[in-house]
Amino acid sequence: MYVDLTPGTPPIYRREALTKLFTVGYDVGQNAIFGSDCYTAGYNSPWTREWVQRDNGIYDELGLEPAVRQAVFGENLKRFLGLIPRTGERFLPRQGE
Repeated sequence: MYVDLTPGTPPIYRREALTKLFTVGYDVGQNAIFGSDCYTAGYNSPWTREWVQRDNGIYDELGLEPAVRQAVFGENLKRFLGLIPRTGERFLPRQGE
């Protein structure tokens, strides 16, 4: 299952949402996809850049590795679209862990 990280709530809730997502204990970094919901025609680059900067600040606080950020901001979407294969092992905690 992939998680769409398109901002849909006010910025005040972003830190809480990303913290819960990335600290739940599952390998969600390989299944989260950043999105902006902007249209190609008239793409709102300043708005998107602001969200990317905000998210990266939160990722800094959470200690997310560069590979996870790269996955969130592009690699996971490529894999979702079938443009690149899934690589590596995934961590899946057992029930009760």
